[in-house]
Amino acid sequence: MTIKTIIQRIVLKQNLLFFALCLAFVLPTAPSLAQNHSDWCYPRSAARIDIVPSTDDITFDFSKSEKELNNFKIDTVNPYGKEVIVDVGGLMAGGIQLNHRANIGYVTNPNYDLSCLWYDSLQIDIGIKPTIYIAREYNKGTCMHNAIMEHEMKHIQVDIDIVNKYANKIGYEINKKLTAEYIYGPAPAAQTAQIQQQMMSSITDIIMRYVEELKEARRAAQQKVDSRQEYDRVSALCKKGVKKLKSRYH
Repeated sequence: MTIKTIIQRIVLKQNLLFFALCLAFVLPTAPSLAQNHSDWCYPRSAARIDIVPSTDDITFDFSKSEKELNNFKIDTVNPYGKEVIVDVGGLMAGGIQLNHRANIGYVTNPNYDLSCLWYDSLQIDIGIKPTIYIAREYNKGTCMHNAIMEHEMKHIQVDIDIVNKYANKIGYEINKKLTAEYIYGPAPAAQTAQIQQQMMSSITDIIMRYVEELKEARRAAQQKVDSRQEYDRVSALCKKGVKKLKSRYH
C-alpha cells in the first residue's frame, strides 16, 4: 500500500479575522463507508488544527492633508447626517486577510485499487495590516493629533475583538466537521485528486459561511466607534483645535 501526503494552500483575501487555537482530537469510530476496509482504511494520524494570529505592526502616515483623506472610501456613516459636511481628520485602514492550507494524507490499496483520505493537518492564518492616517494639519504632539490617534486605536481594537469572536466560531465548526468526517473513502484510486479538492472546498465553505456575517458585525461595531457622542467627546478635549472630531474608520 502507498501512503502519501498532499499539501494544498488556498488564499482568501477578505475583511476577516485573527486568533490562536490549537486543537487535537481523538478519532471516533470509523464511519460505515470504511468499515469493510477498516484494517487499512484509517487515518495514520490525528488531525491537527491550528488557527494562527498575525498582527503586523501598525503603520502610521501623517503626510496626507484633510483634503486627501476626504478622497478615501469611508465605510461608516457620518454621524452628523448627510446635511453636515465634515472633513476627515484621521482614519484607520486595515482589511483582514485569511489564508488556509491543509495536509491531506491518503493510502492506496493496490489489491482493490481503492484509496482513503484524511486531514493530516490544517492551518488557518488570520492577520491584519492596520494603517492609521492623521491629517498633516494636526502636528504630532498636539491635542487633536493625540485625540485622533486615541480614536483610531479604538477601531483597531474593534477588529481584534471581532476577529477573536469569529475565529472561535470557525474553529468550532471545523473541529466538529473533522471529528465527524475524519476519513474519506474508500473510493476509486483514480478519484483521489478529485476528493482532495472536495475536502479543501468543504473547509473553504465553512470559512466563507461566516465571511458576510463577520463583515456586517464588523461594520456595525466600527460604526459605534464613529458615533456622534464619541466625536463630540473628543472635540470637547480640544476646543481650540477644531469644532468637531472628523475621524472615520476606513
